[in-house]
Amino acid sequence: MKPAEARPPARAMVWAPNWMGDAVMALPALQAWTRQSPELQPHWLARPAVAAVLQAANLPGEIIALPARASERWPRELMRQCRQARAELAILLPNSFASALAAWRLGIPQRIGYGRDGRGLWLTRRVRRPRPGQYPEHEAYGYWALLADAGLLPVPPEKLCPELRLDAAARGRGRARLAAGAAGFAVVAHAGAAYGAAKRWPPEYFALLFRQLSLAGCGITLVGTSAERDLADFILARSGASGSNLAGQTTPAELLEVIAAADLVVANDSGPMHAAAALGRPVVALFGSTNERQTHPLGPPGYAQCHVLVAADISCRPCKLRQCPLDHRCMRRLRPEDVAQVIMPILNRHAAKARE
Repeated sequence: MKPAEARPPARAMVWAPNWMGDAVMALPALQAWTRQSPELQPHWLARPAVAAVLQAANLPGEIIALPARASERWPRELMRQCRQARAELAILLPNSFASALAAWRLGIPQRIGYGRDGRGLWLTRRVRRPRPGQYPEHEAYGYWALLADAGLLPVPPEKLCPELRLDAAARGRGRARLAAGAAGFAVVAHAGAAYGAAKRWPPEYFALLFRQLSLAGCGITLVGTSAERDLADFILARSGASGSNLAGQTTPAELLEVIAAADLVVANDSGPMHAAAALGRPVVALFGSTNERQTHPLGPPGYAQCHVLVAADISCRPCKLRQCPLDHRCMRRLRPEDVAQVIMPILNRHAAKARE
């Protein structure tokens, strides 16, 4: 008699990625896993910006809020809440030692994650990184590979498509916060990047671009964290554009509403860039120190509105450094006129459609 197959755990606890952009890249795997397993009762451990992404992805289960900073200690109430979930399976999407230790301390019997950062002792299944060529290069496939190795997902499709959805009321709230332009075209921009200055297009270049877009009738709204507010103020002042600075003025959920209402998003390789594509908004993505083949924006099925811009013939990129030890040539050789050349046809198509 053939033995019955083991029942896959229904009560899972998923440690979500720590950053908004990584969470968006993990969505194709997480959305596929929850769709094919309707019996799942997952609990998602997520920091505030990531929790907003999970909510907009309409994933089933309950979100348990983690402290905003990875270095903060867990309060007792959080540990109690996690134990009450009685999870049978822990899926660790971050590669941190701390996440594996926490899953072990919670007594979760099955603990799956990549065997990195010396945390293998705390895992019951140590997954190896995919071999070169086993999957496409994009980091979204790394999240899929983790679940596939654990037997939770099949071979990935050729194209992975994260999708975030906000209702009309949410988009309306976002639109109400956008700067108005004479052309009725709202540009949302993120000039920062939490990883480091090497990922940031020069602020004076943003200012020159915004001056041109403002003259063309575009409304300019800058978003970001409170730490990026002074940067946004500098850019707006230098551009002479009558835009709006929402950096540090939105919750993560409100940030998604603002992005969802934009006619165009211009951003460095950052969380807002990834969120904009997943929301189906047109994106102009500026890449320098990072590898666009690994982290370019992915959107919903049929999405074809992403323009990835990279300066040509820069031999030292992608270096993936936080600070450039040279002259930041990968970003400085991507000129404002190059970016404007991509944006103006989008603006012209919008204007033509408005006249119909």
